[in-house]
Amino acid sequence: MINSGIPVVFISVSFLLRLLKSTMFFTGLAVLALHVNGQTSSIMKGKDLFTIHCSRCHGVQGGGGEGPALNRPYLPRATDNETFAAIIEYGIPGTSMPGNWALGPKDITQVIAFVRSLSSVEKGGFTGNAVNGAVIFEKTGCLKCHSVNGKGTSLGPDLKGVGLRRSVSHISEVLVTPAKSKISDMDGFAVYQAVELVTADGTNIKGIRMNEDTYSIQVKDLNNKFYSFRKDKLKSVKRITEESIMPSFSQTLTNEERRDVVAFLLNLK
Repeated sequence: MINSGIPVVFISVSFLLRLLKSTMFFTGLAVLALHVNGQTSSIMKGKDLFTIHCSRCHGVQGGGGEGPALNRPYLPRATDNETFAAIIEYGIPGTSMPGNWALGPKDITQVIAFVRSLSSVEKGGFTGNAVNGAVIFEKTGCLKCHSVNGKGTSLGPDLKGVGLRRSVSHISEVLVTPAKSKISDMDGFAVYQAVELVTADGTNIKGIRMNEDTYSIQVKDLNNKFYSFRKDKLKSVKRITEESIMPSFSQTLTNEERRDVVAFLLNLK
């Protein structure tokens, strides 16, 4: 045996295997940490972009407003990220969702990451009796304005799928302060706008504006009766911006009853 003067250290095979495994473990942790940090960074940047470009309609935390709630595990129009990206870039024709040419591919990816992270915002923590809510919904006369599964009228919004479009907080707020909920079409035209007309003979008609141009206006009154008038034949046309024809249920329903109605509406998928 040649003695080079350098100490020889004998390392067992089992020790080398343990060292290799530990190195791989800590390397894996480092990669995972980079991935998590990268995801967190992407979500935070997406939040900033969402706040600037999307929150006016969808709410700061995606709870909905003029636009639908996005803090849901399932978005029926955006079942995958490719479709979601196309919606952000090009909008949805025939709706109030516009395209956004100011966001690049990376920006859109970050917005999607933030929106997807919102799916856990309102999971759990909400209790209500949906069966009792359905009874209260009908008993209170909500079908006089809304339609659900083919029942009701078209004076107010169709509530089909409202449980996918709106959040707990949004539905709860509408039941108490309905005038705060403003809905616009893709051109920014307010829909379900309450108006009050006075005809030439002094008749007062209050209802929902269905259509309007420079010369005419079409309205449905609270009995779902349709009217069409030339504006020059009317004494006055008043847009009621601070009111809603939908009544507040803050006094007519208890907190528990409103929660049951919310539970019922959330089940309308």
